[in-house]
Amino acid sequence: MKAITGRTKLFSGLFLTILAINLIFVLFIFIRPVQAAFSFYISGVEPVQVSSKEDVIDVRIVVNSLPSGDSFFKAGIKNSNSYIGYIKNSDGDWVKIGSLSSDKNNGACKSYFKITSDGEYILKIKIGDDNDLPNGEYVIKAFRFTSSCSSYSDSSETEAFKINVALPIPTPSPTSLPTPTQSSEKSKATLKINDARDQNDIVVTGATQIYIDGNYTGNYAPETYTFCDDCKCGSNKVSCGFGSHTIKVEKTGYKDWTKTIDISAGNSYEETPILTISTPTPSSTPKPLSTSKTSPTPSLEAENTIQASESALTLNSSSEPRVLGLESAKIKEDKEASGSDSYFNLAAVFFIIAGISFLSAASYAYFKSKKKKEEKQNENKDSEDREDF
Repeated sequence: MKAITGRTKLFSGLFLTILAINLIFVLFIFIRPVQAAFSFYISGVEPVQVSSKEDVIDVRIVVNSLPSGDSFFKAGIKNSNSYIGYIKNSDGDWVKIGSLSSDKNNGACKSYFKITSDGEYILKIKIGDDNDLPNGEYVIKAFRFTSSCSSYSDSSETEAFKINVALPIPTPSPTSLPTPTQSSEKSKATLKINDARDQNDIVVTGATQIYIDGNYTGNYAPETYTFCDDCKCGSNKVSCGFGSHTIKVEKTGYKDWTKTIDISAGNSYEETPILTISTPTPSSTPKPLSTSKTSPTPSLEAENTIQASESALTLNSSSEPRVLGLESAKIKEDKEASGSDSYFNLAAVFFIIAGISFLSAASYAYFKSKKKKEEKQNENKDSEDREDF
C-alpha cells in the first residue's frame, strides 16, 4: 500500500513539472512584448525670428523606436511647394538641402545629419545667402531618410512650428547720372538705302538686292541698316562695324550700282541707287545664201508669202517691251539689227520659193512631154495594125 502511494506521488510530481515547462514554453512563444511604432517629431524651434540669412536656427526633434540601420535627418524651411535652407551635418559641414525627389535621385541623403538610436537631437539649419526668401512667416519641417535613400518620412508634430523671417530691406544705391561726355547707350550710325531709280529718275519696280562688302544681306531696297562695333546687318547677319564699306545694289537686266562709304559713329547716311539698263552684245549678221542660178521672177503666191513675212517681222519689231514708257537702247539696237536680218531672211525665202516653183514647172513639162510621146506611139501602132489587117 505504501508502494502504491509513493508511485502516485512520483507521477503527480512529474506531471506538474511537465505542465510547468509547457506553460513557460507557451508564454515564451506566444506572449511577446509589443514594440511601439517608429515616430519622430519637432519639440521646439529657437529662435522664432531671424533677421539675417546666416542666422542659425535650432530645430529640436525627438526620435522613438528608430528602425535598425543608419538614418539621416534634415530640416527645412517651407517656401511655396518646396523646402529650402542649409543643415549642419554630423561632420559639422553646412550642406544645402535639395527637394525630396532630387535627394532620392542623386543619393544625397547621406549628406544630412546621421542618427542611429532613439533620443532627442538638435538639427541646426539656416536660410543661406543664395536662397531668396521674402519676409514673412514660414513652417519648419523635419524629414528622415533610409541609408539607401530609397524612402523618406516626415515629422509628425501635432502643431506646425513656424519662424518669422524679418530680413532688412536693402537701401538702393543712388544711380550715377552720365556726364555730358558720357553716352548712356552705345554709339551707332545708320545707313538708309532708298528705292532704286533709273536714268530718268523713275522708281525701278521689282526686287533690288543689297550687298555690303560683297555679302548679300538678304534684304531688298528700300532698307535701313544700323552700324556699330558689333552690329550685324540683314537676315544674313553681315558684319556692319564702323569704317569703310562698299554698298552694291543689284537687279536683273540692269548694271550694278556700287558706292564706297566711310561710316563713323553718330552719323546718318542716305543713298538713292541709280540703275541703268544693261545693253546685250549684238549678234553677228548672217551672210546671204549664194546661188549659181538666175532666180526667176517670183509668182503672186511668193509675193504674198514675202509680204506676210514682212508683216510678221514688223509686228514683232513693234511689239518689243517698253520700259517705263520710254524705248530702251536695247530695243533700238534690236530694231536696227532686225532691219538687216529681215533683208537676208526675205532673200532666202525668195530663193527657196523660186527654186520650188522652177522644179515644179520642170517636173510638169517632163511628165506632159512623156505622156504625149506615149500617145503618139500608141497611135502609130494602131495605124500599123489596121494596115496589116
